[in-house]
Amino acid sequence: MANRITLLSTCIWMIVGFINISQSQPITSEIDVKDFGAIGDGITDDKLVTFMHNKNSYSTGILKLPIGNFLVGRMTFSGPCKAKTMVINVIGNITTMPMKNWNTKDDTWLNFQHVNNLIIIGPGKFEGQGGSGWWNCKKANNCERNPTALGFHHCNGLKLMGITSKNSPRNHISLNACDGAIINNINLIAPKESPNTDGIDISATNGVHVIGGHICTGFQFQKKSNRRSENRRSETGDMSSDANNMNDGTSFPPLKPSPCANGCGFFSTAATMNLCSKCYRDVQINQQQTASAMAAVDKLVNKVVSFPPAPPPFTPSSSSSRSEQLSIPPSWRIGIGDDCIAINGGSSNINIDGLFCGPGHGVSVGSLGRYGKTDIVRNVTVTHTTFYGTQNGVRIKTVPYHVVHVSDVTFEDIHGTSSKPDAISIMCSKYLNSCARITLNNISIRHVNPHINVESVCLNTQVQTIGGVVPHRGEH
Repeated sequence: MANRITLLSTCIWMIVGFINISQSQPITSEIDVKDFGAIGDGITDDKLVTFMHNKNSYSTGILKLPIGNFLVGRMTFSGPCKAKTMVINVIGNITTMPMKNWNTKDDTWLNFQHVNNLIIIGPGKFEGQGGSGWWNCKKANNCERNPTALGFHHCNGLKLMGITSKNSPRNHISLNACDGAIINNINLIAPKESPNTDGIDISATNGVHVIGGHICTGFQFQKKSNRRSENRRSETGDMSSDANNMNDGTSFPPLKPSPCANGCGFFSTAATMNLCSKCYRDVQINQQQTASAMAAVDKLVNKVVSFPPAPPPFTPSSSSSRSEQLSIPPSWRIGIGDDCIAINGGSSNINIDGLFCGPGHGVSVGSLGRYGKTDIVRNVTVTHTTFYGTQNGVRIKTVPYHVVHVSDVTFEDIHGTSSKPDAISIMCSKYLNSCARITLNNISIRHVNPHINVESVCLNTQVQTIGGVVPHRGEH
């Protein structure tokens, strides 16, 4: 499997070189993988048997993966390339092989190296099939290292926009030495119990901007008591009134539409519960619509879920009776099992803005110094971010007695809930003043259980607080 050249890798090479018919006429048009033999049925291994490539033939191009489920094995795409900009437009789904078809020494599914100005655009999905055996293997300590879904190494000017990664065997996205990367409005999904499924791992990189998106770290699904609802899950926030013509993403209006402005720049009266706007409401629909919606659930999804309540302002209304309401999950996707974003050594000028994260471990700087080497992280800003049931919403962790330096880190306008009492954890080594100029500004994180108090734990550092900070800072 490790030596297979799949259709995805093949067609990426086609962007910058296939059989060069006219080198004087650069390819600027869109290339559809189905035009080169891709099936997209989720069963066929989408690869080409005969292939010729010359990566320096063409100067630009766009690879399009249309609607479909493209089965793709491990791929390594190595530059440098003649093309100044490479664009991959993922509309359908890209699915990896099950674990049994993998060479267990492969540590990345889709691996990009030395490809500058690479742009990957959604709204398509990358399905990592972590549940095909990877997670259980890791839990049993039978797998040394599960593969990362998307790995980027020395890819300066990288842009990831509007994509979804689901069920990665390990990290969803790994950035190593990718200066000037922009990650905009992505969705990352894996169950809460999936081990080490970090959302984004950043290391040895300068200048990363993560803007918006739902990088969520697991969610505890709850079954409804209704027998029809058992073992079913809805993955979208709205439903069609016609079960026979049910489409993912369509909606019908409730009986009492209540317009709600959201943070995504539009107004909604559809039957939804919108986390983007932090506007929750139970949906009131009539009996006919209820039956239709439940039939649609039977047809398309695996489990109907309800969301646990959260402290204000995150509390749904409960005015309608059980027979008249249907709790519909939001349209963003849920779940990975570790850090939403992990910022590792050698990283600087990292900006995270407008993120929704939870549960899991929140946004973490660390664990620095764990391999016995000098680790430096500087200029990190996390703003306008919401945590939902994270173990530590805000965390800095360094390993004692190693040369580590964390400086100029700011957490600002952070709100939400924590599943553990230590909502803020800043654990610095006392060796060589490892943390400096750490700022908390306008923080409000409460426990998911309103009867449990939370606290900030700060070790071996002075933290500057501005505005209201809940929980209050404590020093040890």
